[in-house]
Amino acid sequence: MIKAVVGTDTYTAKDAKELIMQLKLEDWTTYNSRDEYKENMNKRVEIFTGERIVYRDDNEFLLELHRIGFFDSLCFIKKIY
Repeated sequence: MIKAVVGTDTYTAKDAKELIMQLKLEDWTTYNSRDEYKENMNKRVEIFTGERIVYRDDNEFLLELHRIGFFDSLCFIKKIY
């Protein structure tokens, strides 16, 4: 499970893929896929911060967004049985 906080909004998802989908659906722009959303976010981050985010998978994408300050909080929660 992943929990992320952006301003006053809290997102909870079963995995990174689901969290990215939630962020994509809340974005004011429209994209056909998660990959298009991630590519556009990468461009926007570079334009607004001058930094590039580098990622190989959905988890790393979220960690990079946290690194540059997009998330106020990001928690990966693993259930232990």
